[in-house]
Amino acid sequence: MSTKFTIHKARNGDCILVRTFDSGGNEYNILIDGGPTPTYDEALRDALAELKDIHLLILTHIDSDHIGGLLKFLKSQAFERITVHRYWFNAHNLLNISLGTDISFQQAKEMEQWLIQLGESPEKYSDIVCFENEIYQLAPGINAIILSPTQQILDNLFSKWPELEARLLISSDDNEISSEETGVRMPALTLKQLSQQDFSPANKIEQDIFNSSSIAFLLELTDCKLLLLGDARPEVIVNSLQAKGYNNKNNKLKADFVKIAHHGSRHNTSNQLLDMMDCTNYIISTNGGTARHKHPDRDVIARIVYHAARDLDKPIKVFFNYSLSYIESRKGPVLLPEDKNEGNWEIIDDTCKFSV
Repeated sequence: MSTKFTIHKARNGDCILVRTFDSGGNEYNILIDGGPTPTYDEALRDALAELKDIHLLILTHIDSDHIGGLLKFLKSQAFERITVHRYWFNAHNLLNISLGTDISFQQAKEMEQWLIQLGESPEKYSDIVCFENEIYQLAPGINAIILSPTQQILDNLFSKWPELEARLLISSDDNEISSEETGVRMPALTLKQLSQQDFSPANKIEQDIFNSSSIAFLLELTDCKLLLLGDARPEVIVNSLQAKGYNNKNNKLKADFVKIAHHGSRHNTSNQLLDMMDCTNYIISTNGGTARHKHPDRDVIARIVYHAARDLDKPIKVFFNYSLSYIESRKGPVLLPEDKNEGNWEIIDDTCKFSV
């Protein structure tokens, strides 16, 4: 018995299914996000066909490229035969917030309403998942160490619902780009040259509240460790790791796989964060992005390969769940010819299934 996990092709979003076992040999299944709405029919429905139990269902945050497929699952026949034992999504008290007006919380509110309508016990989705609650023992030998969000970020999220509502009206499902619509020039810098540039986030944490509120955690299983970063902000993860005593020298966070944050956006992966990791396998989930946000950024690959604390004698792998040619057809070139020959690394593309 060993852990198997799938980073499903979820267009520009995330949909991850982890199938593992506790220390007693009992099956334990975790579903993390559902991608945009089409992901259910394109990938998730078949993946769930042989499952009877989802022991933990996680919505990392309330962007439509993570929640849409989960909503379709809740409304499907598959949900009627599968038992979901526990939910993590930090929106469970939205229906109880009184703002003086009839405000629609869009998909987050819809998800909660469906759980109520379907008769799911509130105890299943009443956890506040944040750094302050730290470690959850999910089953014997299975732990989740929460690194994001903080309680302060969640308080900020809930207090700003009126002004954030407009963003929830924008569905990433409606912003697809065609495979011919790139118009991107050949990169001017190699990855090695690009890695020397400073990290600079686009916005402050309080201005990027949806991604800042993303659940990110280290999943400790009986046979491996998975660092699953959702769309979290690197500053939040770095602060959490430092608070736990990790550093970039003699106490790095060890993981067998890292799911890179926010589909390889340059604003969600910093050199400081990578310096604190000890890992040789990095996964980027994207099909090239949307018309508004094209991913991955070459800066992120450059940082993964050339961050200061990297041991260049140890080869690393960067995985994509879509083919590199397809990603490049949508967003433009990802690699220059010389990028492939330096840095002791390789890209493994069009790969969704992983095992330990």
